[in-house]
Amino acid sequence: MHRKARPGRVPPAEPRRRRGGLLLAAVAVVGLGGTTAWFLLDDAPDEPPVAAAPAAAPSQGPPRELTPTEIADPDEARRVAEKLENRERYAAIRAAFESKRGDSPASRARLEPALDALWPARPRTFALACREVICRVELPAPAETTRAALAADPGVRAVADGVHVDPDGADPAGYVLLAPVNAAPGSDVLAEVEREFVRSTEARECLSRAGAVGSVEYELRVDPSGFTYRTRTDLPREVQDCVEAVLGGIITATQVPADVKTASLTLVLRR
Repeated sequence: MHRKARPGRVPPAEPRRRRGGLLLAAVAVVGLGGTTAWFLLDDAPDEPPVAAAPAAAPSQGPPRELTPTEIADPDEARRVAEKLENRERYAAIRAAFESKRGDSPASRARLEPALDALWPARPRTFALACREVICRVELPAPAETTRAALAADPGVRAVADGVHVDPDGADPAGYVLLAPVNAAPGSDVLAEVEREFVRSTEARECLSRAGAVGSVEYELRVDPSGFTYRTRTDLPREVQDCVEAVLGGIITATQVPADVKTASLTLVLRR
């Protein structure tokens, strides 16, 4: 196969060779204008073109998590809602700790005895840093076990207004929000609400009026901002609204001290 170069070009001093070999020959052609033509003589057949590699598919990240409203199963929707709430609280308390500066020895002194009792090994297998009323606890290994132990320990909760651990299990640290010194027990406030709710005939009348059979459960929480609750029920909507109106009246009439310690309680009404 012959490929013709442009007439009139000066050939390079050394011919450029490619795989398979190229022979460069100059042939003088006497003709019009005394043009000299240069020919490239290929001593090997052309290699087939190399097919371009297909473009890599764009990377797709992990699948999007479904929101609670997109989940049909009530129990699964509730579990997802709780995880999202815990994730938000954890991110908020971690950000609050990182925004503060300096060490708080008084706060460390309040939390250390509970941690020493929880993990008594020497030398210490945990590390503690406190900034104002927020303490960061670097957990002993394995973090999967000690993360749950920190969140559930009665000694820690006795001085804490909240214990926050990573619900995704990625961060090997937990954060403890200390309660105000001499804070009013939130459990006492919730016990008062529970007492009034259980004694209430109005709540049971809500069930009997509709002839409904089932239960309604409230996860009731109190903190310095007031009361919040989450509902779980298999009762008709009108019955649920009726019972919640009774609970709302009790909550409105219950005073929450400004320095109350955060607490939670489950209320259940069945028929």
